[in-house]
Amino acid sequence: MDKYKNEEWVPGWDIENIEDFKLFKKIMLKLLKGYPKRFYQKIFEYYEEKYGKDIVQTLKDHGILDVFEIKGNNVYRLSAKGVDLAISMINLDYSEKIEKYAKETNIFTKLIGSLTGVIILLNFIQIVPALTLTFSLIIILLVLITFKELNARN
Repeated sequence: MDKYKNEEWVPGWDIENIEDFKLFKKIMLKLLKGYPKRFYQKIFEYYEEKYGKDIVQTLKDHGILDVFEIKGNNVYRLSAKGVDLAISMINLDYSEKIEKYAKETNIFTKLIGSLTGVIILLNFIQIVPALTLTFSLIIILLVLITFKELNARN
């Protein structure tokens, strides 16, 4: 258990407040940008003063980072396993965005379907054509507002 003496233990109910993964992902993507040409030093130490060296050692032990000594400085870069992990993080982001867009598109599709049904119903029962035109314009306006709102979120 001495190996974990510097680890922070988090109770299960507090897991939603942990932001470490976002920071880790940010650093990994920065490391990926320079792979394999560039070596880095003190990136983890900069973002995590307290645990930076321990994090680098853990990532080295897990085969995520290759650590070298160059001119008396410890430098590192992603290993092949680290590149795979960074790419997986990119894919995770992409899949989360696609899931979000799919949900928004589904809502938009249901709205269009419902409004189309209302227009068909109004035309079928031959309610005053001016009323049908008014509803059609309102529906078009709602669709445009919804579309604008969806684009504003992205």
